[in-house]
Amino acid sequence: MAYPSIVDDNSDSFGNSTSHTISWGTAPAAGDLLFVFVGYDAYATTTTWGTYGFTEIHQLAVVQTNQEGARLFVRVCDGSEASSDTMTLSASEAISYCTLLVRGWGWWVTKESGNATPPRSPLIISPADSQDILWVVLASCRDTNAWSAAPSGYTLAVNLVNSLGGGTSNVDVAMAAKQAAAASETPAAWGASELGVAITLAIGPSISAGGGIQIARGMNGGMR
Repeated sequence: MAYPSIVDDNSDSFGNSTSHTISWGTAPAAGDLLFVFVGYDAYATTTTWGTYGFTEIHQLAVVQTNQEGARLFVRVCDGSEASSDTMTLSASEAISYCTLLVRGWGWWVTKESGNATPPRSPLIISPADSQDILWVVLASCRDTNAWSAAPSGYTLAVNLVNSLGGGTSNVDVAMAAKQAAAASETPAAWGASELGVAITLAIGPSISAGGGIQIARGMNGGMR
């Protein structure tokens, strides 16, 4: 089996507004898997999308004065997508985001962690033993605090500090990835000094005809 491949990743940050354009760079092909990870400087109660339907799979709150937070969205693309969409918030907020476009996948699972300093992406168990898995870790924390390092063994793909919110109304996001044929993964802590939240994502290769996976309790996931 071949590892799922990252077609593109993208990131950006915006100051306070109720409308933000989220760009993932490359227009997806039919069957591609698209993830959007958004950090909010003051947690919006609702988030809606303009043209394309995304499924919200994680909603995390950073327990601090301004109640910062993060959400992870996913879409299985049908090939009609352009390279961006508009995200509308129920309140005016600054955000940072990163996107991940993946091809050659068969299944995916995710798990979230609670608040920690530094944020630490949680243990995740593959539902398909030791396949060729693309492991991805995501984290969001408050304030203009640059990430000093990705978890050990991971290559940092996104290191984004949002300084557009003003004062302490800022939120940072980061994403890192690696390939490993492993049945489970426990990432090390992120190099950051702020309180934050984190997610671990496992993306596996195509499943043979008649195959399947079993998603463990406490994880979200899907398959083709």
